[in-house]
Amino acid sequence: MTRATNRRRWLTPARLSVGLSLLAASCGSGAGGTTAPPADTSPTPPTTGASATTTSEEATTTSTVAPEVPDTDAGVGAATVEGRIAWSSDRDGNREIYVMDLVDGSITRLTEDPATDLYPTWSPDGSMIAFASERDGNREIYVMGSDGSNPTRLTDHPGEDSRPAWSPDGEQIAFSTQRGPANDEIWIMNADGSGQERVASAPETLAAPAWSPDGERIAYHLVPQFGMFEIHAYDLASGSSELLFEGGAEPAWSPDGTTIAFTILPSTDIGVFEMGDERGLILIDDPERAQDPDWSPSGDSFVFWSDRDGNSELYLSTADGSQLTRLTDDPGNDRNPSWSP
Repeated sequence: MTRATNRRRWLTPARLSVGLSLLAASCGSGAGGTTAPPADTSPTPPTTGASATTTSEEATTTSTVAPEVPDTDAGVGAATVEGRIAWSSDRDGNREIYVMDLVDGSITRLTEDPATDLYPTWSPDGSMIAFASERDGNREIYVMGSDGSNPTRLTDHPGEDSRPAWSPDGEQIAFSTQRGPANDEIWIMNADGSGQERVASAPETLAAPAWSPDGERIAYHLVPQFGMFEIHAYDLASGSSELLFEGGAEPAWSPDGTTIAFTILPSTDIGVFEMGDERGLILIDDPERAQDPDWSPSGDSFVFWSDRDGNSELYLSTADGSQLTRLTDDPGNDRNPSWSP
């Protein structure tokens, strides 16, 4: 177990503005604007011991130790260790999709393709995983069974499509795309790939959509040419967008819809804010990078990736950030976690 050394602190405009001069230098450009920090750029990984691997026709399963359950002396209870985590990793040479069973710690590789596979996300019933892949020449959205079976391409456009997000009823998928005239936009489509349409666009880049639990709104981050990243929410009924928070990216709604976890930028820590609150709370004040939070179905914990131990690994945290558990330990870089329903 890794115990968090950070303390709960409120985000303030002054803190959020620190380091903004470094933000442009740390972010790439694409589709006519600045994009979020590249999720595929990895530091040189340290060397660790090898793990036993067995291979079958369907998938590759790696034996590993089950995640350690943290103690509860901080007064918040142990983080949930039930369900499965899907994520992307380059541990086998290029970025593929993997799944960990949180009960026994077993790891299964779901994809095996020379191209990049990343950003997995579970369907609400847990039977399907949507993901982005470059296997057909440019980045498109695909779906496959939760066991890696029958990968099917849903989008086919010269502009890159990425970061899929299922609607709560499983009928639609939101995604970010570079098919707009200038910058990335937020689009939705039916779960079979039909009915693709734009729902949110702006002169700035929009990315990382996240559907609210009630299905009425889609949160996303906006990348301004100057200033702080912003988290907005698009209302599907009215067709209007609302600014929710400044200084954050990669939003993730809590299961009850009252709270959003996010990546704090430019510091790349993990924070949360309650709907209607102008302040955010720092949960993970990481010495390196911490990004891409995703909640457990119960809302009592979340998963994220961090470079705190030398390369990108997955970590589980209690909802208040007081206790951390390291989930993966591999020389490769593990990112883009998604918790199964």
